[in-house]
Amino acid sequence: NTTKIGTVGMDANIASGWKANISYRFAEMDAWWREGNANIRNAAGDYSFQEFTGIQTHRYNQVQGILIGKFDTGPLSHDVTFGASWQRLDQLNDRASGTFNLSGVSNIYHPTPIIGSFNDPYAHSLFKTLEITQTALFASDTVTLGRFSVLGGVRLNRFEHNNINSSGTVTATYATTPLTPTTA
Repeated sequence: NTTKIGTVGMDANIASGWKANISYRFAEMDAWWREGNANIRNAAGDYSFQEFTGIQTHRYNQVQGILIGKFDTGPLSHDVTFGASWQRLDQLNDRASGTFNLSGVSNIYHPTPIIGSFNDPYAHSLFKTLEITQTALFASDTVTLGRFSVLGGVRLNRFEHNNINSSGTVTATYATTPLTPTTA
C-alpha cells in the first residue's frame, strides 16, 4: 500500500488588515489486498479455500482560495472571510475484482496446509467507479462591539456523486446544492 500527499499554497498580505490565501492539495492512496474464503462442503468438515487479490486507488484533488479582512463601521469592528473551494474524489477499482482462485481443499478436523496461488494484483487494470465533486462559495462576518461579538455566515455547496460502470457509463447520480447558514 502506498500513499502520496502534496500541498502547495501561497499567502499574501494585499492591504492593511487584508490577506489572501490560495492552496492546492493532491492525495492518492493505492491499496492491494489478499483475502480468502473457506467454504464448508459437508458435515465431515471438508472445505475448499478460495483466495482473492485486488487493487483499488483513491485520488483526491482540492483547490481553495480565501480572502480575510478587518474593517470598522462606526463602533462595530468586522472580521470577514470570503472563499471558494473545489474538491474531487475519484475511486478506481480493480477490473479483475470478484475473481476467486481455488487454492486448495482441507478438513477442519484434520487440516492440511493450503498454499495460496498468489495472483499479483498490480498486473490488474483499474477503472473509475466513483466520482464525488464539491464546489463551494462561503462568507462570514464576525461583528464585535466591546466585549460582545456575533458571527454570521453562509455556505453554498454544490455536491455531485456519480457511480460509473467498467465501460465508463454513469449508472447513478446524486446532486444537491444546499445553502447552509451559520450563527453564533
